[in-house]
Order: sequence, then C-alpha cells, then structure tokens
Amino acid sequence: MFLLLFVQVNLALVRLRRKRAELDRGFRVPWVPLVPALAILSMLFLAAFLFTHYPLSWAAAGGWIGAGLLVYYGYSRKREAAFVERERWMERIERKEYRVLVAVSSPRTMPSLMEAAAAIARQHDGEIVAVTVAEVPEGQSLMSGRALARALEPLLESAVRYGEERGVRVRPVLQIARRVSHGIVEVAREEECNFLIIGQPSWGSALERILASIVERVLHDAPCQVGIVYGRLQADRVKGILVPVTGRANPRLAAELAPAFSERFSVPTRAVTVVEQELSPEEAERHTVEAEATLKAAGLVAPLEVLRGRDVARGLKGAIRRGELVLMGAPSDGPVAAIVGETVPGSIAQTGRNAVIVVRGIEPRRARRFERLFFARS
Repeated sequence: MFLLLFVQVNLALVRLRRKRAELDRGFRVPWVPLVPALAILSMLFLAAFLFTHYPLSWAAAGGWIGAGLLVYYGYSRKREAAFVERERWMERIERKEYRVLVAVSSPRTMPSLMEAAAAIARQHDGEIVAVTVAEVPEGQSLMSGRALARALEPLLESAVRYGEERGVRVRPVLQIARRVSHGIVEVAREEECNFLIIGQPSWGSALERILASIVERVLHDAPCQVGIVYGRLQADRVKGILVPVTGRANPRLAAELAPAFSERFSVPTRAVTVVEQELSPEEAERHTVEAEATLKAAGLVAPLEVLRGRDVARGLKGAIRRGELVLMGAPSDGPVAAIVGETVPGSIAQTGRNAVIVVRGIEPRRARRFERLFFARS
C-alpha cells in the first residue's frame, strides 16, 4: 500500500509541476521529472523484489486496500446520493420547474405555512405541493392508515383553496408512512421539490418538545432547501421584513428570499448584523465586512445596520420591531429545534408579536473522482 501511495505522490508531483507551476508549495524538488522517475523505478523494483521473495506481503497489501475500498464505499454512498439530489435540484431551477412542498398537519398552522410557501412559489412562478402524512405505527398494516388519510382530506382541501385564493397552483398529496418525517422527505423526493416548508411545534408540553425532533430529521434528510415557520404568519399583520446577516451560507439564503416576502406583503426590508462586545476592533470590522459581502452576494439592496450587543441573541431581540417577519438562516451546525431549552427563533415567536422563518440550504459539494467511479450512472 505504501508503495502504491509513493508512486501516486510522485506522479502527482510531475503533473502539478506542469499544470500549476505558479503555486507556492514551500519547497522545490530538483531535476523534475528525473527525480520522480527514479523514485518510481525504485519503488517498482522493490515491489517486484517483494513479489518474488515475499509474496504474502502483496496479499496483505491487497487485503488492506480492499478493506479501505469497502469502508470508503460505505462512507461516501450517502454523501454521493445527496450530491446527485442537489444536481437534480439545480437542474429543475434552470428549467424553471419550481415546487414548494408544504407539510400541513393542523388547521391552526396551515395558513402560516401556506403564506410562506405562496411567497416563495410566486417568486419562482412555481407551484405548491401540499402534503399531509397519516402515520401508521409499527406492527400495523399500512392499509389501516386509509381511515386516517380520509380524515385528513378536509385539511388538504382547505390548503388548496387557501393557495388558489392567492394565485398559486396547489396540488394535494396524501401520504401514508411509518414516520411523519420519512413520509415528508419521500414526497419531497418523489415530487422533486425545490423548497420544503414545515411548522415548528410550540413548546406547550414535553411531548411537543419531543415531536420537534421530527423537524430535525426532516432537516437532516431533506433533498432540498427547508424553511421552518415559528409563530403565526398573517399577511395583514406583517409590517416589515428583518434579515439577520452574517458571513455564512444560510443567512445568505435568507437574504435571497427576503425580496419575495417583501413583495408579497408590500413591506420594506431591513438587514442587521450583531457584533458581540467582546470582539476586538479588527474582529468586529471583519464581521461587518463579511455581512456586507453576504448582502451583496445575495443581491439584497438594503442598508446594513450594525449593532453592538453582549451576545447575538440579545442584540437581535432588541433590534426587532413589532410586526416584523424575521427571516433568518439556520446555524451551520447544531440542532435548530432543541428538545431541552429554548432556541432564539422560538423565544422570538413565543412573544406573539413576530413570526420567524428559519431557512437552511443544501451544502454544496463536488463529487470526487473516486466517488464517480463507484456511483457512475449509465
């Protein structure tokens, strides 16, 4: 295995010297390609010597290489599937085939979810797919979910009427599944949706906190962008759009979506960034520059308000005005819906004065050549 790696390194050295000679590598190998060629020949001689006198060393090396390929195959399989889904997602946007999936579960939260979905769908001239999932416990036949599905039909019908009254095409889907999260994600894949809207359960009881884990499973497995709606989103009560901005990808997605909501509710948009007081002047300046770059990359034309605060959560809460819809990016790591404790979006929506939409995008990732070897499609 070491011999194979050594040969690859020397071949890469020659290729990089020719293709990217301008790179600063910190050191320089003299007499290229003579030195790499001599090194490769030496390794080939050593490999032939071992094969002749110690054939078991080749068997051991082959076994380790085979084990490594199996481990890599298992590790990269799911990541490659996510990459393929993202490629299809981007192709659908280019073909202007845009679909927003709305997971409706109750008449109380349906209007808020449909309002958010309608704003995004209208921006892309797309349609809404309204889905409700009839969950069948393990041990019972899926056929038993038909009665529950029939009971959910009025909810879907009201969602269709709600969307059509706002000039958006709505297609209903009834899904029967073992788990709600699995049913939602499967519909998102089958319908090739670009965006998924789901509601965040309130914090009224410990059971509802556990149900919030559904949101986390959907976020983890969704093949598209996701928006989580906190609180009640009512068109006649939205007085403005507030976008917290940092230098990360999800706040950029929020900034990209802000014009759709601003146009839908005919309200202005504000962009704010909170600089923690403990940051040095240089760090604070870098934070501000990154936030401005996010706004520019998102194409959002809005002045950036720079606020100082003890921490981001308190600073953000102090900046929010009554009636503003807060459109924010999800954290890049860590849970969005905490089972224990409270999240910033949840605490904002809990006051009843502001609705919050937390958005999370798909992490861009290029497929490696080795992955394409395993997952090449005809």
